[in-house]
Amino acid sequence: MNYSVFVIYLKEPCLKRDADFICTTPRLTETNIKQKQVNVEERSILLQLDGLQKEFLMTYVPDPTIYGFQGDKEYDSNSPWYLTIKGENLNQAANLEDYNVTIGKTLCKVAVLNATYLHCIPQRDKLSEAERYLVKVSVGNFTKDVGYVKQVTAINTFLISNIVLSVIIVVLAIVIVVIIIICRKRKTN
Repeated sequence: MNYSVFVIYLKEPCLKRDADFICTTPRLTETNIKQKQVNVEERSILLQLDGLQKEFLMTYVPDPTIYGFQGDKEYDSNSPWYLTIKGENLNQAANLEDYNVTIGKTLCKVAVLNATYLHCIPQRDKLSEAERYLVKVSVGNFTKDVGYVKQVTAINTFLISNIVLSVIIVVLAIVIVVIIIICRKRKTN
């Protein structure tokens, strides 16, 4: 079946994807967006489907604000880890299923979403320690490059301190044995 779907104010055809139609919505005026006067605004939209017209209300909300990282974000490959991305209005018009977070080309599953941050769980087995990966967040038609992450292997300080302590004990034992041998030789001479 061949349908033509238009949002009347745009005169642009909607795209058919599987059983859905994806339509570009009319933009809010640039003046309102720049002055940040609009938090939520309702507009009447007229949809035309093969000559039939249907009017409905559409609620506009501002795009989320997603903050970039301050420098590269590092994580320990030996520790449990999730990536935190901070912002504003993150859940005002979207659910966690609507967000797409990638680290390089690898999907990071969004597990927690609220107004000011989202947590995603990376697939660490697909990330190499030698590389920096660009983190991208997409929701709807909005995409933001957040910054870079890099996997590092943290040195276990407890293990290192035990090794250093063991080496010191062995060196002290050898020094004590050498001193005892030298003292015995002097006694016998």
